[in-house]
Amino acid sequence: MSWRLLTLAGAFATALVTTALPSAAAEKSAVSLEGIELAKPTAEQAEALNLLPESLQPYYVGYWLLAEIGKNPYAGWTPPEGPWKFCYNDSYQGNSWRQAALDKYKALVADYKEKGLASEDLVVTNSNNDINVQLSQLNNLVREGCNVILSIPSSPTGLCSGIKDAHDKGVLVVTVESPVTCPEAINVGFNEYFVAAKTAKWVADAIGGKGNVFLINGIPGLAPTLARHQAALDVLGNFPDINVVGEVEGQWTPSTVKTNTLKFLATHPQQIDGVVDSGLGAVSAWQAFEQSGRPLPKINGFVGECSYLAYVKEKDIPVYSTSQGGAAAVWTGFDVATRMLNGEKPVVSTLLMPLPEITPENVDDWYTPDMTVQSSCFADPPDGRRVSPEFLDQYFTKG
Repeated sequence: MSWRLLTLAGAFATALVTTALPSAAAEKSAVSLEGIELAKPTAEQAEALNLLPESLQPYYVGYWLLAEIGKNPYAGWTPPEGPWKFCYNDSYQGNSWRQAALDKYKALVADYKEKGLASEDLVVTNSNNDINVQLSQLNNLVREGCNVILSIPSSPTGLCSGIKDAHDKGVLVVTVESPVTCPEAINVGFNEYFVAAKTAKWVADAIGGKGNVFLINGIPGLAPTLARHQAALDVLGNFPDINVVGEVEGQWTPSTVKTNTLKFLATHPQQIDGVVDSGLGAVSAWQAFEQSGRPLPKINGFVGECSYLAYVKEKDIPVYSTSQGGAAAVWTGFDVATRMLNGEKPVVSTLLMPLPEITPENVDDWYTPDMTVQSSCFADPPDGRRVSPEFLDQYFTKG
């Protein structure tokens, strides 16, 4: 098994960063951010980093653009005796990422049930992006006796009253990939800013540090969109010979990316050397270039979708993507929850993990021949986990 974890170390006071190996579990990154000036924390934001072990602080650069760090709200919590009731408070299930997350959580709970550690099958709710419905469903799950609730909130604040009620009743609430500002929650995910800085740096390196680039952005106004966008601008600002010639609204929707890229290319006849994609847009953008009769630029992946791997294999073009599939995301949240059920205590309220990298050296560990450009799946890590159990140990103390 060969996969790499994004690594970063640096002096946060100056925000000049270098790569390092914070643990034996994390391999050296394929992309270096050495000498790149990134987001600078305020004194208060820098102070919050001191709650973390020094080995983990590098993964939190720019965290303030999407999350807050606080003390573990469950520090005084006594876990209930098993078997446990596991529940899922989802905000949406209308795409393949969410379905992969749901399927993995169901499978993990089914395995626990078979071992006598779960009292029943996973209990699932879906609010279809209505935060008021999601809050009502969360409150109902607490009343129904759930011991653990994993949640993907559709708002950073809209569930706070329900999360506080759950916390006060001894119910563990862990958000996955969508951090909230509620002080009683445990948040588990990845650092959008940090990962986006890596992908932007790869594009800059791939075009030799010079040329014309445009950005593909996500859904306007969302914290992940803003963090990824700012990271791209921050990194590219370190390259005086790179010209950012425009931006395309992609909304993390391939059809939207293609439509808007075609419009962009029609009004920008100059050579485009690179595109920094914030997620799910690379293949559609390349197809727009092909349809327009334009040379293919260097474009990063972000989520690790199967279609991206199929395309780069078919065209024999440079590959770089992180892996951010739903199955591995939920497994990380489940790992955190079950560690806490067994008496381990996270050192902070928000646990940001590095993402594995897909590179020319390891792409064959991720790609399978059944992947096509039309595939809607995601390439999960070969062992299914974002980080090893040994790496995750750094986020916990032993009861």
